[in-house]
Amino acid sequence: PHLRDRDAGAVSPLEALLRSGRRWRRCDIAEFVVPPESAWSNMVPTLSAVKQLRASGLLRDRQIASAYRDPIFNRCEGGSSRSKHLANNALDFDLPQATPGDVARLCAWWRQHGPELKLGLGFYDADKIHVDTSGFRTWGYDYTHKSSLCA
Repeated sequence: PHLRDRDAGAVSPLEALLRSGRRWRRCDIAEFVVPPESAWSNMVPTLSAVKQLRASGLLRDRQIASAYRDPIFNRCEGGSSRSKHLANNALDFDLPQATPGDVARLCAWWRQHGPELKLGLGFYDADKIHVDTSGFRTWGYDYTHKSSLCA
């Protein structure tokens, strides 16, 4: 009801929004984790951005690979100590078979809409991305702007 009441409930299935991360087995944690209730509303702006990305055909039915992470799992997952996943404000997506054209369209959309949405767009590689709404910025494999596929 929390997300549905904020027009964010239909963006992704709840199960996907509770996915802890790609390395849940290796890190010996549950595959699905409920974030603290105090952080539930933090996901609403990010889901709004995802809804717009999907409406633009940029994410389609892409797999959410990671949502909320607690600090211990975030370290095991290789996340930054300032990761937006810790605040339940970020989603990672797997984009199987992403083409250079897909990446170019995503970057163009980010340049146009990202400032208004405060959209952070990170690239672990061309088919694994991070989306949050904690500031207009982009980064790549070394977590700097210069390695972003949008730079």
